[in-house]
Amino acid sequence: MTGGDRTVIYDHILGCETCRRRVVDSEAKSVALRTLGDHLLTQEGEEPYHLDPATIEAFVDDTLDALDRSTAKLHLEDCAECSAEVADLRESLATMKAASQVERQTTRKIASSPPFGLSVPLRIAAMVAMIVFAAIALVLVLRWRSTGPAQPNNGRDITAGSQPTPLASPQVPGVAPSPNVVVSPPKLAENPPGEGPELQPRALVVLKDGANEIRIDQSGNIVGLPSLPAESRQAMKEALTGESINRPDVLDELVSTQVSERAPTGNEERIRIGYPANSVIQANNPTLRWTPSKTAEAYRIEIADETFHQMAKSEDLPATTQSWTPATALKRGGIYTWTIRAVNKEGEASSLISQGKFKVLSQDKVRELNQLRTGPPSHFALGLFYAREGMIADAELEFGILVKENPDSAVLKKLLKNVRSWRRR
Repeated sequence: MTGGDRTVIYDHILGCETCRRRVVDSEAKSVALRTLGDHLLTQEGEEPYHLDPATIEAFVDDTLDALDRSTAKLHLEDCAECSAEVADLRESLATMKAASQVERQTTRKIASSPPFGLSVPLRIAAMVAMIVFAAIALVLVLRWRSTGPAQPNNGRDITAGSQPTPLASPQVPGVAPSPNVVVSPPKLAENPPGEGPELQPRALVVLKDGANEIRIDQSGNIVGLPSLPAESRQAMKEALTGESINRPDVLDELVSTQVSERAPTGNEERIRIGYPANSVIQANNPTLRWTPSKTAEAYRIEIADETFHQMAKSEDLPATTQSWTPATALKRGGIYTWTIRAVNKEGEASSLISQGKFKVLSQDKVRELNQLRTGPPSHFALGLFYAREGMIADAELEFGILVKENPDSAVLKKLLKNVRSWRRR
């Protein structure tokens, strides 16, 4: 496929929910998001990521595109060092701009100053012009006060501070106003407070959600998604008004630890778990993925339930293998732990055991999810469902789409940041 064809297809998939779900499944999205998170989030012992000087300069100059600017804003919310760099650059530019303006004004004054021999006549002419202009203005003000129409003011003085003060400018020639012109004072509101037609309720929150538009009116009602159940609408209202999502307790149950059966040898390397790990998944026979080890000659995998009963076991997989799918489907609603070990040339398993813990979504929750996906899908409703059930990668994806559709929404950025923070615990 040519580069141009890939670009056309990619652009189409970005805007077409149906095609995107046919091309990218939930497991592939989770692996991609986890891989990006491993690269983009600061790992223990690594130097923290910072915006480069060119990006900071483009951010201050407002020359970044919408997506890059949104990404930079999210980073600046977490990084005090980059925020200080942006503030320093803005202050420096403001100082340089002010100095440049002073220099230009000084240059113009010097260039416009007349020769010494002509300055006295010009000053006399300017003073005469100012006196004449002030006299005309005074006549106009007195005329207006004596003949101006009276307006009802409900006992208040509406003239104080409302009349323009004539300013004399000797450098700009002007034409004296006609004595017949009468300046009318500003009109009061026709409908005093408490009278007249009632104001229509305004929407407190308006968000684009794919083909939908979410609104919360002044009465606190969700408008724009009539097909959603009342529970989902209430969850959306609480998330928008509270600007946060509660971390589900199930994530605490899915924290796994790395163990060793004996002291590892010098050349043993722990295998890095990819998917699934520390999250809830929809598939009940997931494809397990990991990062290959440089020292392994083969891999050995086991899956066990909460009672440590073995549910599936692999044969010794080749060293080039990066994924494995169990032949038997797992029971829905259960919590499982899968382990992987490297096997050496002698056929011995490594003492280092890498573990990934996950929960399979229950059948009731699968039905609820399928109902949310019917009709024009709501990224907000799906994101809240995934977040509530502990499906972090899927929730990040849905909220990421919402932030892209609403780049100026601070509440959506907070919700996305809220869900991302669950990975760092």
